[in-house]
Amino acid sequence: MLTTIEVRWFYPGTIPTEIEEWFPQNCSPEKREDWYLYAPKCDYWGIKLRQERLEVKWRKAELGVLNVGELIEGRVEKWGK
Repeated sequence: MLTTIEVRWFYPGTIPTEIEEWFPQNCSPEKREDWYLYAPKCDYWGIKLRQERLEVKWRKAELGVLNVGELIEGRVEKWGK
């Protein structure tokens, strides 16, 4: 089993140009198509098909909200796969 710590960032409005330009220069974005099982009343597990593999994960813990400045915040969560 793989355990990960994940942050989902939320920012209101349009992404600032500086941030949009920073990602391709500092990250290696991976292009892929994922298919998710839609489960609207369940936010603690996820099932998807990625690159012909079935992946199942579940949230093990909610670790709080991380704020970066006044406008950006992200939920920190611990997941098991």
